[in-house]
Amino acid sequence: MRQILKKCKTIFLLTTALMFSIANAAAAGEKGKAPASAPKVEHTRAPLEIKTLKIGMSQADVVRLFPEARCYSSNSCSVDTRLAGESASFQVSFTDDKLDNAYLSKYETSDVDVVADAFRQKYGPPDSTTTRMLQNGLGNKFECPVYVWNFPDGVLMVAKYRPEILTLMQVEMTSTDRINREKTKRKEAAGDI
Repeated sequence: MRQILKKCKTIFLLTTALMFSIANAAAAGEKGKAPASAPKVEHTRAPLEIKTLKIGMSQADVVRLFPEARCYSSNSCSVDTRLAGESASFQVSFTDDKLDNAYLSKYETSDVDVVADAFRQKYGPPDSTTTRMLQNGLGNKFECPVYVWNFPDGVLMVAKYRPEILTLMQVEMTSTDRINREKTKRKEAAGDI
């Protein structure tokens, strides 16, 4: 089971890195070519956070803000909260005791528009809106709207479905450092470095 979860998380992170690359390319106006790091955000936005979870905060800060947080190791916690008025759980990951990824692991609604609208109210319009096609094991295809907001320190992505679990909405914030580490790993694996 642990190996399956690890494989799903790897697929999830690679998908996130791919979506970040697409958003960067769209923002740069260069199809197929993404900048090496997060684009500069020219408009003023509130800092990137989800329910007071912020890129770079320590595990101790997360536990202080969410005393009921369940931490499984020095680099992973689960946090229960509310998102757009509904119960939600986030998995939070740390590298060198800095939060670098938080993603939705349980949510009571499947209405992506409600969640996207909540983030639109907080951050303004997304930097990119795309639709990706997903397919389940039975061959059924699904349109999946994806909304991406870029920030100097990371990316927020909201999608109707997570690629590996077609019944759960994807809400994720990922640090620019983590995205760049994942890109480097992919290049190394492909022999590009």
